[in-house]
Amino acid sequence: MDTRHYGRQNPPVAEDDELARLLSAWTADHLEAESARSRSRRHWAARMLAEESDLASVLLDLADSGAEVTVRTRGGRCHRGRIIGARRDYLAVQAAPGTVLVRLAAVTTVEPGGRMMPGGRRDPADGDLAAALGASAGTGAPVVVRLAGGEEARGEIALVSGDFVALEPWTEERAWLYLPLEAVEEVLFISG
Repeated sequence: MDTRHYGRQNPPVAEDDELARLLSAWTADHLEAESARSRSRRHWAARMLAEESDLASVLLDLADSGAEVTVRTRGGRCHRGRIIGARRDYLAVQAAPGTVLVRLAAVTTVEPGGRMMPGGRRDPADGDLAAALGASAGTGAPVVVRLAGGEEARGEIALVSGDFVALEPWTEERAWLYLPLEAVEEVLFISG
């Protein structure tokens, strides 16, 4: 017998080939089975998290990821950009013409640019659309307010009170428009 390698006996070559083939087959079967178990565990973990999620949580996950999204509304509008925030009743999308606040009730689809699974239920920060609009009142920021039914109003938010938004339009007469908050589906803040 050949004992040249570290004092051990080397098995005949035919046995080496058979052993190598058996080990290779076993290893391939084991790796394939482990890969399938791993995919199954990931699938069920993602599914459990998804079942605990709500739309606001998904939007927060998308905001955290910085993913490009397409948001469509029941008014037929489409916004492409990044979600930069989500609250109880609206989301904020940084899109080409500026930042648009969209009431969640007006959203028909949110399509991420890549595959994404929800990360579980999260509570959005306090605040609602009325508070966000109220914070911009009197700043002179140019806005386009889109209402249910497709109507648009352009101007500057003068004030938000109770259940309405007062908009100072960009017209010569400058008479305020009073818009019921419930009718507001989205507000585009036009970038300077």
